[in-house]
Amino acid sequence: MENLVLAVDVPENSVSGSTFHVALENRFFEVTVPEGVIPGQTINIIVPQNASVDDATVFQSVEAVREAAITQAKLLDETYKITDKVKQLDETYKVTERAQAISAQAIAKVQEYDAKYDITAKVNSYLSTSINKTKEIDQTFQVS
Repeated sequence: MENLVLAVDVPENSVSGSTFHVALENRFFEVTVPEGVIPGQTINIIVPQNASVDDATVFQSVEAVREAAITQAKLLDETYKITDKVKQLDETYKVTERAQAISAQAIAKVQEYDAKYDITAKVNSYLSTSINKTKEIDQTFQVS
């Protein structure tokens, strides 16, 4: 069987000898950063077609899976320009701007109702009463 050569970008904060993880077809591989390679540089790794995945080695930590997922997400973003398309849609349809406006309106309405019905003061009063009652029970029955 023929080996597969995969071009991967070395993650930020990587140094020679450190490792990072690469996802390929639902398999994760640990890659050691070669001497003289800097973060952001593209390197070629050789993945044997018949490579078996040893879960004990590959999934040693949640961090390894997270790192591989981030690497895969970045690769997808670079391939399909997802971030650029989302930015373009946001600029076209003003999604962020509209969401911020709606959020500001919601906050203003909540503050209006709070002022009208004195909700914050009532909640604080109930909490204070509850805390005092809890302290009384604790002193009487020495729960804590």
